[in-house]
Amino acid sequence: MMSKKKKKNMNAKVRFSFAIILISFSTAAPCTQEIFTWLDEKGVRHFSDTPQKGAEVTVLPNVKVNTSTPALNHRASFALNELPEHTQQKPLSLKILEPQHDMVIRSNHGIITVQLKSNRPLESTEQFQLLLDGKPYGTPQHNLDWRLNNIDRGTHILAVQTIRNGKLIASTIPITVHLHRASVSPSN
Repeated sequence: MMSKKKKKNMNAKVRFSFAIILISFSTAAPCTQEIFTWLDEKGVRHFSDTPQKGAEVTVLPNVKVNTSTPALNHRASFALNELPEHTQQKPLSLKILEPQHDMVIRSNHGIITVQLKSNRPLESTEQFQLLLDGKPYGTPQHNLDWRLNNIDRGTHILAVQTIRNGKLIASTIPITVHLHRASVSPSN
């Protein structure tokens, strides 16, 4: 006759062995699962893998699980210079075409027109920001032209920056312009 302690150990070993066998079969077999679904008093549908009172049983279709890792395709690994052209963006270069550096602009309304040249179109995440005397003028934009209105007479510094996701990626060389407006006060 076996002692109670030996029976407990034997039962534990049998249960452990049975669990190992079940686990090994469950990983090799296709995955099937019963899902229980029901509506609560508010009309909200619930899903569970444990049976609930008043729940309907839904059996999911067999799903084959592939646990192997795909083989590495050596043709798929390529150097950076072999990337398709649309993923390699040229560095951006900018130049202010108009007005020219040290130009005198005569405008009684204080209008300055700025035209920019870029070596490539902007990406959707990039924008131009015009700077007047080191401060942003207007909002960032995709256009290459600006019309500045009612600018005070005197000497001003113009520059354009390109921003991508909040970071500066390119800038023009700042230019100086001199705006002359007719004076409203009589000269002495």
